[in-house]
Amino acid sequence: MKFFEELKRRNVFKETLAYLVVSWLLIQVATSILPIFNAPDWVLKSLTFFLAMGLPVWVFFSWAYQVTPEGLKKTGSKAHDQTIASATNKRLNIIILITLFIAIAVSFLNKTGPEPPSIVVENTKLISENTIAVLPFSDYSPGKDQAWFTDGMTDALITELSKISSLIVRPRTSVMQYKGATKTIHEIASELNVKHVIEGSAVKLKDSIRITARLISATDQNLWANNYDAEMKDVLLLHHTIARAITKEINIAISPADSARFKVPLLVNPGALEADLKGVKLAEESSTIEQLKEAVSYFKRAIQIDSTYADAYAHLSAAYSDYPYFCENTPMEALKLSEIPNKKALVFNPELPMAYLNKFHSLYFVQWNWNEALDILSKAESLARNDLNVLRYFVYYYVLSGKFSKAFEAIEKIGQISPNEPMFWTGKLFVQFHSRDLEGAIGTAEQGLKLFPSDNHLKELKMWSLSLSGRHKEAVEVARNMMADESRLNPTHRGEIGSVFARAGLRNEALQQLEIIQNLQLNYIDPVSLGLLYLGLGDHDMAMEYFEKGYEIHSGWMPFLKRAPPFDAIRGDERFQKLIQDLKFP
Repeated sequence: MKFFEELKRRNVFKETLAYLVVSWLLIQVATSILPIFNAPDWVLKSLTFFLAMGLPVWVFFSWAYQVTPEGLKKTGSKAHDQTIASATNKRLNIIILITLFIAIAVSFLNKTGPEPPSIVVENTKLISENTIAVLPFSDYSPGKDQAWFTDGMTDALITELSKISSLIVRPRTSVMQYKGATKTIHEIASELNVKHVIEGSAVKLKDSIRITARLISATDQNLWANNYDAEMKDVLLLHHTIARAITKEINIAISPADSARFKVPLLVNPGALEADLKGVKLAEESSTIEQLKEAVSYFKRAIQIDSTYADAYAHLSAAYSDYPYFCENTPMEALKLSEIPNKKALVFNPELPMAYLNKFHSLYFVQWNWNEALDILSKAESLARNDLNVLRYFVYYYVLSGKFSKAFEAIEKIGQISPNEPMFWTGKLFVQFHSRDLEGAIGTAEQGLKLFPSDNHLKELKMWSLSLSGRHKEAVEVARNMMADESRLNPTHRGEIGSVFARAGLRNEALQQLEIIQNLQLNYIDPVSLGLLYLGLGDHDMAMEYFEKGYEIHSGWMPFLKRAPPFDAIRGDERFQKLIQDLKFP
């Protein structure tokens, strides 16, 4: 009993209680504030740990010392400290009550404050009510050789309908799998998870066109159908007319912001449109630099026919941006080629979403102008609601700035717009990988590869996730699977595969990949992939030499240096830290 009386006299109980209450308040405040600054989880965990470790120190301090008006003093005899203890008691009571009140208030606000908006919940209603898919138009030309035209008409109608923010339109990549399919409308609508389907046909005879469109419900009920005959120059206006008729039929309200996007398009030169559509078809299907250059020639022909046709300029700019992927030009050389046509595209059509996406690509991947890139992307979003490429670029930007929760929100929206889209799986995997949820990334890759077994993006990130998780045998298996299809491998893939081989202890096989890359007769090879290979071999000097070269020529890898896990092995190197500082990430 005397011991407890002594504890009470020295205010150990109340000072300990005061410590606990103040600690609770600090944790409540940290829980509210840290997410605002996107602080990692370890910050809150570390604060909690240090506060817990400080408790026994504080108890000892309370026993040995007392706070007096003259300052901190050792606790003396009972008679000497009686007055001081009484005054300290009053102060402690006030501190405990005030702090407890504030802590309870903060805790209450944390629990009852407004929840952040959930894209998943918000769009569930849209998916059930206002969803539509435009199936690939059938080619009714005599020679069945107008796929460039029918696919272009499908794309144009998808683009036109996508301008309406309250309507979820399945993207081209989701619907093209049904080209020539024998499935029923009900089966297709069920697989695409849409309430309405548009099917149609298109045929071009000289400068005249005929388009047939039919609106069908998911239950296979015909809701509306019409035939349209027009001249080629009126084709974009025709799609606007069809889209307007469809929105009326399914009772879609068009907001003032939608109306600004959903306005009557201009006439187009038939020859320029034909050349542009043929170029788009070639560019989408290109697997070699020769095919891409042929697409470029079509875009140039379209511009030669109509020097004010904005779409052709934007398509030409995008094609030039692909040159580094085909190892034709460095990123800076490609930038010089792509900038001029893209500027002209915006002169002739200041509201062309693709031109803004081209500009974002240049600002983000080549020029590293992060703030302007975000402004340009926001502009593209205002012009093209629910556009998958806009959302994909937002994912890139949010990962770059460490805003992983926002990146996942964008991924969820991609999944709602097109749940069977490869972009959803590659995007989700990309965010999990960069946020270092490697086990989650492996699971996502396996799910995605069941749907898209030949997707190299999924294989690439699965390979890295396995390697960085120490599952080297499985990582090497994925690498060999990628190597089995030589036509889909580029030097960047080989550099990454070599790095994974080296990490698995297969040094000779890693060096073999290095030799293959060095013997390639190409205009451009991304140096960062070679740096990763040397990093896997443990040669940090050579790795840094290639990373610094990547900085000099503006490699497309550079935006990922700050957060990508493959670079963790060299993050402590002062040279690498300087490289990160020079990039001036947000």
